[in-house]
Amino acid sequence: VDLDAPVPSLRQIPVLQRQYERIRSVLDGNRAEIDARNAKFVNAELITWSNWFAQVEKSPLTEEQARAAIVMEDRNLLIAAAGSGKTSTIVAKAAYALAKGYCQPNELLVLTFNKRIREEISERLRNRLSAVGLPTEVAVETFNAFGFQQVKRLNRNSRLAPWADTQAKEIAHLSALTNALV
Repeated sequence: VDLDAPVPSLRQIPVLQRQYERIRSVLDGNRAEIDARNAKFVNAELITWSNWFAQVEKSPLTEEQARAAIVMEDRNLLIAAAGSGKTSTIVAKAAYALAKGYCQPNELLVLTFNKRIREEISERLRNRLSAVGLPTEVAVETFNAFGFQQVKRLNRNSRLAPWADTQAKEIAHLSALTNALV
């Protein structure tokens, strides 16, 4: 190797130039290649895990539900009509994430709007995860309980406002506030 030989510029090496341009394009905000790769990945996972998604809940997941279970973003918000399979999708997403090794049970948090759904999801997660041999210790909380836990963790003297210690008092207080504003 001649160490004194001139180093070729990037433009003189076409393969490196193409790779550089692809990287530069992504860094400049062009997501087309990333989106294409992500779509290819999700489609492959739909095929690979089709039997899993057909059995993880009592009823097979639809393709849309399976896609929602596969796609992992920093935050995931599932919005759908009543009876459309949100709980099944949430259970499948948690099970898929654990089965793939994306996380441990103590790294998952499922947030719900009310206690009844929290209890339903907790029970279904326990039943479905244990049925497929996965750990079942996934945290399921209501938004309010989780928020209160965090406030308590940061400030031991915190407590609920007097009007918020029962749902009836909370509804009465919010109704009074609403009436005062109208």
